[in-house]
Amino acid sequence: MIVGDTCLQTAIAHNTISSPRRASLFVLGMAAFMVQADARVVDPLLHVIATDFQTTPPNAAAATPAPINPSTVNTVENVERLKLDFETILPLHGPGAATRADLYKAINKPVPDLSVILAAVAIALAARLLADSELGDGCEK
Repeated sequence: MIVGDTCLQTAIAHNTISSPRRASLFVLGMAAFMVQADARVVDPLLHVIATDFQTTPPNAAAATPAPINPSTVNTVENVERLKLDFETILPLHGPGAATRADLYKAINKPVPDLSVILAAVAIALAARLLADSELGDGCEK
């Protein structure tokens, strides 16, 4: 992306970009250029690279696991920390509803047993209520 950054800096230095709208169009044009460069330079080399590794491009793509989205990991951590009971997630955008199992599958983690989580919540709540009742409300009678 150094080529794009250099072009952007040059365009700014020569004052060819005078408004945010023109800057956005310039960046969009640079992105389109990078996509075309990838298609024209990298794609023809995929077969050569695959041959070096004694495979084919489709097999290489299947062998490469998709990266785990850090936002999905964060969502699971928050759900577990807050001990939330749910079965379906309705995203604000995207393909549609996902199940609890789909969420854990996306981060390669086994789905915990919900009854164990809810039992832990009940025990923690009972312990807190017991501690509160033993402390009293702090008022003398």
